Amino acid sequence: VEVVKRTTSINVEWSRKITHLLCSTGAVGFVIYLTPYEVLLTVIVFTVALIVSISTGILTSVHDVPRTTYGEVIFPVAVGLGALFYHPDSPYAQTDSTLPYIYGILIMGLADLAANLVGHGIPSPILPLSKRKTLAGTSAFFLVAAIVGISMVIPLPEAILFAAILAFIELVVPY
Repeated sequence: VEVVKRTTSINVEWSRKITHLLCSTGAVGFVIYLTPYEVLLTVIVFTVALIVSISTGILTSVHDVPRTTYGEVIFPVAVGLGALFYHPDSPYAQTDSTLPYIYGILIMGLADLAANLVGHGIPSPILPLSKRKTLAGTSAFFLVAAIVGISMVIPLPEAILFAAILAFIELVVPY
């Protein structure tokens, strides 16, 4: 994505969205193909590389957005924590199911992306608990989170409850 961004006129917002989508779909496979320790090592390497990149400006496809954001560092940390607690082979696993890990990654990758695209693409009011998040974007987050939950065979009431809770968190977290 960085090469495409540097060799074309692709907008940094789009290169960031593409990177976000590719990283989240790739991270879904971590729990299937990697041991918990391999996931943690990968996450540590990516986190350090991204922190260095922020200070040096190497990855313009991710960092050159005109707003304060920490998502590029929070995302790999969340992947690592997810693997630590929801990888079936982790000594700290809370369950033998990979469902919570995959659900969390897909929410970060798909629902957050939908919120951004719809929130910027459809004019709607800014919600009172946020300085910049809109009704359209938060609604898109909720809808995609609910669809992801339902598609993963989470019962409808729980899928809607999880989607509502996560949409609220996404609304009030400023980054």
